[in-house]
Amino acid sequence: MKKLLYLHVVILILLSQWVPPVQSSSLESTPAQILTIAHGAHLRPTLEYGQEIVAFNNLVQKNLAVIMYYLDWNTTGLNGAYFDPYLVFKIRQTFGNSSPAIMLTWQPMSGKQPGCVRNYTNLTAVPLNDIIRGDCDTYIRGFARDLKARPERYLLRFAPEMNIYSSPWWPGNFNQDASAFVQMWRHVHDVFASENVPNVEWVWAPNVESAPREAWNNRNNYYPGDQYVDWVGVDGYNWYTTLSQPWMTFSDIFDSAGFNYALKDFTCRYPKPQIIAEFASVEGPGGASTKASWITDAFQKIPQFPFVRATVWFNDYAFASPSGADFRVTSGTAASQQVAQLPTNTGAWTNAYKQALSNSVYSSQLPSLQTATPPSTYCGNGEPVYQTAPSSALIDLSITQSSSHQIVGMLNTQDLALSLFVPAGSHLSGTFSPTSLPAPWGRTTLTIQATTQTPPGSYDVIVQGNGSNLITIRVTVIRTSQDRVLLPIIIRGQMMRSELSH
Repeated sequence: MKKLLYLHVVILILLSQWVPPVQSSSLESTPAQILTIAHGAHLRPTLEYGQEIVAFNNLVQKNLAVIMYYLDWNTTGLNGAYFDPYLVFKIRQTFGNSSPAIMLTWQPMSGKQPGCVRNYTNLTAVPLNDIIRGDCDTYIRGFARDLKARPERYLLRFAPEMNIYSSPWWPGNFNQDASAFVQMWRHVHDVFASENVPNVEWVWAPNVESAPREAWNNRNNYYPGDQYVDWVGVDGYNWYTTLSQPWMTFSDIFDSAGFNYALKDFTCRYPKPQIIAEFASVEGPGGASTKASWITDAFQKIPQFPFVRATVWFNDYAFASPSGADFRVTSGTAASQQVAQLPTNTGAWTNAYKQALSNSVYSSQLPSLQTATPPSTYCGNGEPVYQTAPSSALIDLSITQSSSHQIVGMLNTQDLALSLFVPAGSHLSGTFSPTSLPAPWGRTTLTIQATTQTPPGSYDVIVQGNGSNLITIRVTVIRTSQDRVLLPIIIRGQMMRSELSH
């Protein structure tokens, strides 16, 4: 959904390895979440934004971990700065060191001098080639420096929903394809990288549905690459009759063949934490109970997706217009001078939202990027998997007596103390660093050691977690003509169902 930064003008005046995609919905059950899911929302900016957030938190009885708002490129702050700090100042004034993470939906449109080499028409995207050429590098660099100087944690959701034609920066508007967007994203990211901005994390967030639905416009064609993305986001709404669309459940939007099982598809492609960056529902044909039921169902379904670490509810009208779709679960001071329950007669939407958030899996703290990032992609059906790399090894005792392997555990439901079972008389041994795999995922280095007393033959060496078998490694010992011992290590099975998952 394309948004306009409808408050900032007022504020300025006042202030003067690739893997195949998931093809079918095979996820029948998943282990309980070990990491929590951060609760976030978009609230329309107000002059007292910190108090707006406090009122929302009090009403839903859970503090926001992430607050999201929109920002165009024409915004400049005080004293010639390229980032207007008013809203984040109000947040920090209210919450101090307990401030929520700030997700800036940063829209490359309405660029102005001196940040860009020329002025662009209001509400018009800066052409992709101009950004690639460096025509707005002064602005981008100044914006990066301004964020770096701030104490807050920022999620930079840059040029979202790039795969739909209604986004001004959609490359089709410039007779270009997804590769131009990728090149543009990388250029902007590289400018930030040259400034070393440690408090900014990059959120890539296509719409769940590509429009037009043509092969060149597939959402995954727009992925800039793992080194350019920190979080994988996705947007999706239940619009219902507001756009002459059928009623769609959370699963219809994020877990159906119609949209190629978006969350599972991303899990199988990208080793990145996921954030549902915009989602919400309108009311249905049955009155307030339909939207309330949609909310309840959605928050029950979200923990089934193991890479989702944050959600952001769009708590506003579509395009900030009261005549548009109503996605709110509370009213807001930007529209009504008070934050109150909705709908006004029953409060059913607010109550459903509040009850959904009472689940302890939903948190008021966004996990660190390091904690949230999975060690690998995951294409399974919800079961724990354990993998090793490299998948084979050769130990030449005349050179070395050990071989190292990376062991990756995914979706284990508890911390696993690791041990190595070796057959009696093999004179093989192993050490792990670290000595355990944390839940729900982690990695360790296994060092397998041999001695010259190891007899020729084949041995099954088993990696165990809390005493249960995880991976079996076949070790074959060969006596060479130079009286050396060679140990080619072969993985007999790359993954095994964990005995600890039930």
